[in-house]
Amino acid sequence: MKAEPVVPPAPSAALIRFEQEGTITLAPGESRAIQVVASPPTTYDVRFALVGDGALDGWIEVAAVTADANGMATIQLHAPNQPTTFHLRASIVLADGSAGPSAETSVAVSAQGFGTVRVLPQYTGKRAVETWTASVAARTTCADLAATLPGEPKGALVAKAAFGAAPLVQNAPVGPNLAVAVRAGHYGWGCADTTDLKADGALDVKVTIVDKPIDLAATDLDLALTYKPDAADYKALIGGATELLGEAFLPKGSSESALVLAAMKLAAPLDQAPAFDAASAMLGWDAVAAAHFNGLPKSVRARCTSWIDAGLPLQAPTLTAHLTAKDVGVATLDLLTIGSIDAAAAGVPAASTFSWTADPDDTLILGGNVLWQPSRYVGAVALAGAKVNQPNAQTVTDALAQAADCAGLAAKLGGFGTCNADCVVALCAKALDDRWTLALAASTEAGQIGHLAITASGPAQIDDTAKPRGFKGIWLGTVSDGVVSAKVKGSFEATPPANAPPP
Repeated sequence: MKAEPVVPPAPSAALIRFEQEGTITLAPGESRAIQVVASPPTTYDVRFALVGDGALDGWIEVAAVTADANGMATIQLHAPNQPTTFHLRASIVLADGSAGPSAETSVAVSAQGFGTVRVLPQYTGKRAVETWTASVAARTTCADLAATLPGEPKGALVAKAAFGAAPLVQNAPVGPNLAVAVRAGHYGWGCADTTDLKADGALDVKVTIVDKPIDLAATDLDLALTYKPDAADYKALIGGATELLGEAFLPKGSSESALVLAAMKLAAPLDQAPAFDAASAMLGWDAVAAAHFNGLPKSVRARCTSWIDAGLPLQAPTLTAHLTAKDVGVATLDLLTIGSIDAAAAGVPAASTFSWTADPDDTLILGGNVLWQPSRYVGAVALAGAKVNQPNAQTVTDALAQAADCAGLAAKLGGFGTCNADCVVALCAKALDDRWTLALAASTEAGQIGHLAITASGPAQIDDTAKPRGFKGIWLGTVSDGVVSAKVKGSFEATPPANAPPP
């Protein structure tokens, strides 16, 4: 049987490692053979490079070699002539000449020997720390590295330890100044300089950790607030809004039939106005319409009030919003829903400006006002209530047309001009809708703009770079219709949007 040909592995799927584990220690000017092993074993083209400013005048004899059949490649590394730290990188070369899988090892050079630096983080902050990452870079200072922190300097010796333990950086070179840095993620770090390391000794270096200020400019959070207003004042507020809406829709003491007929005439095409007037006069529409509305089980206005009463208990006591940064100390809050009511339907502007700050202890503080229109809010609640008893009503227009029995009214009135009975039904619905549209704007017309004041604070949850990932706590505020105010309180929680990238 003919053997199947062996298919060599793709370089991009290979692994590579330095044969010597840990830091390579050299004397100044020393030359040493360094080996790497790639797997699966086969011949690979391997490229080498020195990484970091600490490489100084160090060099490698050949920058690129071909591994043997066992995947092993060897180069000769020549150490710099001064004490320092740097990295040596080995990369498998892909078919297109680019660098594929790679590995790095640290190199330390000293004529006086090497020692261990035990890094002791001094942290008094409140942020949760899981891991300390320490680095030691030779021939530099913390001042020189300030712009690069909290990242590790290129070529530094690196060690990690769990919170509560001290990272041990081994084989640090004795002689030059050592910049000893340590970080928690990328949200807290510090650095200290030392020249006290002794050969074969262990040096404790205390490093004070300072928290990075929370990056409020990166705020992008969904916000959910439960609310519980003062019952008596809130009932008075809703009652006032309901009365304001009703008076603008179909005022008490007025004839609903007369108002609807007048609105129907306004809704009719201009060229049909004479025919409308003629039919009204000839057929006694005023009396017919009055008898129709008087015969309804409940007045249209009373029906609307009952819808509001039915719709209010359906509203979960929750506000949803989206919070984004706008400027230093300022955020934009987009209120999305009030219970099941779309905030826009309640007359809430697309965006409200809030103050947005963080205390030194990572407490986030949010404060501001959201404008709303009480008449529009109770109008939206009315639709929710109407759907309970009139589930086939998809809009307020549908519900009003059913409440007024526009089909029955059209059958009694008959048509006029070119407008048949179906046309009259549509005019009746349009008339009610036009009246309702006026009623929704009642708060604005009366100068009674509502305000929802929110003050919320709670401990921050941050990601690796100190960007806000959430906060929760208790909020306090007031809700007002421009006349009556009710105190409000509740809990809140802010979380990243569902489509946010993982931390």
